[in-house]
Amino acid sequence: MSDLITIGGLQPFTMIDYPRKISAVVFLQGCNLRCRYCYNRSLLCSKADKGTEISFENLVSFLEKRRGFLESVVFSGGEPCLQQGLKEAMCLVADMGYKVGLHTNGFYTDVLTEIIEKKLADFIAIDFKAPFSRYEEITGAAINKEEYSRLADLLVSSNIEYEYRTTLHNGLLSEKDLFEMADWLIAHRIDNYALQEYKHGNSFDQKLAYSLGVSLSNLLYDKFKNGIKNFIIRSDSDANSKKLAA
Repeated sequence: MSDLITIGGLQPFTMIDYPRKISAVVFLQGCNLRCRYCYNRSLLCSKADKGTEISFENLVSFLEKRRGFLESVVFSGGEPCLQQGLKEAMCLVADMGYKVGLHTNGFYTDVLTEIIEKKLADFIAIDFKAPFSRYEEITGAAINKEEYSRLADLLVSSNIEYEYRTTLHNGLLSEKDLFEMADWLIAHRIDNYALQEYKHGNSFDQKLAYSLGVSLSNLLYDKFKNGIKNFIIRSDSDANSKKLAA
């Protein structure tokens, strides 16, 4: 069981990765994408850096000690759906009495369809990286729009709590891009969507400049706000999140 999943890191306490729950985040090793703004570079490869890997047995031991304090465990990455043992690990954590969250880029639709249909997760957050025509430019891989859209329809019609999210660097995504993305979100009845401020630092593309925060025109802000029931801007500083006049 120690090698059920390859764990590259553990955040023992967070209140932002699963809505309204005190959580631990398990960072699984490996990712199929190379997003230019990714700040988890150490998780991209399938093997963890020497001395950083955590066994599943050690994770279970940690969670046993946190019973009664932690409410949920979030599997993040990297891309969790790459790992063959993900579903079994989710079931084992659920059997311990924890709510199970999953953060994913949405590429592995077969895995996610099974997770949704079998209710293996209580909360799923899916990345919406860019307009579909620009996915390969931004992430290094093209995405199947039809499969991604079918997955969205399945998730929205389930009783699983969910969120779609976009990391915004204003040098990568334009206002036109965001309007196009808003149209897709609204068309697929997405009720929960977050725009997240890009975090400069150990990003995959070291040439990316600091972002100027999340700045939207009035027209775009109103489109998100009026078309999506729960639209939020997530930023380290409220001063960096603003709505600009069109």
